[in-house]
Amino acid sequence: MPTIHFLPDNRDVEVADGETILTASVRAEIPHAHACGGKARCSTCRVLVLEGVEMCGPRTEREEKLAQQLHFGDNIRLACQTTAHGDLSIRRPVVDRVDLALANLLELSQTSERVGKERRLAVLFADITRYTPFAESLLPYDVTHVLNRYFFLMAEVIQSHGGHVSDYIGDGLMALFGIHGDGDQAARAVRAGLGMFEALDELNPAENSTFGWASMWGTPWWARSA
Repeated sequence: MPTIHFLPDNRDVEVADGETILTASVRAEIPHAHACGGKARCSTCRVLVLEGVEMCGPRTEREEKLAQQLHFGDNIRLACQTTAHGDLSIRRPVVDRVDLALANLLELSQTSERVGKERRLAVLFADITRYTPFAESLLPYDVTHVLNRYFFLMAEVIQSHGGHVSDYIGDGLMALFGIHGDGDQAARAVRAGLGMFEALDELNPAENSTFGWASMWGTPWWARSA
């Protein structure tokens, strides 16, 4: 049975023929970073093969793509994709306490969902033009009231196009389209953006009224440019 010698741990681990390096290290409770969950979507599990590179299985299609992108030499392999067919000596890049702690946290959950799921999404970001001088000119609660009106209208539009507002950050928002697996997410995000401009027509008249915020400050900061 092949043996993998792990450094800097200075440990020998027997592996079944064809078992990946990552599977062997996790089974042996050797802290080994794999931020993407072993899907070849990151390079955090990479190892330097010191001896026995010829005993490694050929690169998978995923590993080959990543290796070309990051310019890996033949002796730098992804542990999650590399199988062992003979004795190996490897060095892990995880050497400091922070990486070791993160690697251990990954192993606290044994479910495949610990790093989430990959999905094809469209992301919409929006914030308000000239917001800072507007906010500085009014009382805090007044600013909050106007923001609440703005966010309420924008969220209505986004939701009507199948989007989900995931974050409100100051005067900005971030919306996701496609979280339920429905297609056409990019087109719906664009339509939502156009709808948000149209929704300003509902917001602007009230803010431009005699007692509106714009009458105290001038041209509304959210007005569209000519």
